Amino acid sequence: MWPIYWVNAPNLALFIISLVITIAGPALNYGLLWYKILKTKKIKKE
Repeated sequence: MWPIYWVNAPNLALFIISLVITIAGPALNYGLLWYKILKTKKIKKE
């Protein structure tokens, strides 16, 4: 059990990190884009 766990742990960590980057990357870009759109709308109203 333990030897298998220690071999797979780094791979699992890399998998989780890559999964987070895959999800968070586009979400962050979309969030920044949405934030810029909201800021420009506020400036146009003023």
